[in-house]
Amino acid sequence: MSNKPGLFLVFTGGEGCGKTTQAQLLHEWLLKNGRNTILTKEPGGDLNYCQKIRQLLLTPFPGIILTGRAELLLYLADRAQHIDQTIIPNLEAGKIVICDRYNMDSYAYQCIARKACTKDEFIQLNNFVTRSLVPHFTFWLDLDPKIAFARKNPNLPLDRLESEGLAFHQQVRKGFANFLANPSLSAGPYLKIDAGQTKEEIFKKVLETTKRLLT
Repeated sequence: MSNKPGLFLVFTGGEGCGKTTQAQLLHEWLLKNGRNTILTKEPGGDLNYCQKIRQLLLTPFPGIILTGRAELLLYLADRAQHIDQTIIPNLEAGKIVICDRYNMDSYAYQCIARKACTKDEFIQLNNFVTRSLVPHFTFWLDLDPKIAFARKNPNLPLDRLESEGLAFHQQVRKGFANFLANPSLSAGPYLKIDAGQTKEEIFKKVLETTKRLLT
């Protein structure tokens, strides 16, 4: 658990679950209610180095395979920079930090779906990269990948991860559940939300939980 004076909230989930929308809605609500808050994301939270890493990770290069281990280490490099330059400084300043994706995502996508590392390897790498910083609370927006695929706008281009097949994204979903069920991974407090609901229904649950955290 974070021992910083601010509040660290994370939104996580598979493609098309609506987590980015919910993070934005919460950020706007907090600002309207006079709370000192920032909204950030992974990969790409630091607008300099992290944005460059994000481009490398999500841009498809036809005929070129990015290996699972290389992919994992790029995500962790992004997180190390993000932690040091954005997340920890803002928590130490007493702000509410809302992050779109964090350590659960690396475990689900790279360790489970890609099989790029073992659980023990992930724990060692992640603790080093995050300085063992655990979110105060995580919102897991859970959605069947079949439904998520159906939600996608066919006219919008897909990034490298979105382009993966259904079987890959089903493994990602299992990875999130595995992370939260395993005490050694130090998930911290979380709420699993059915992301098949309307965004208004989802946000009601997010807001109810956030208000409790703020009291």
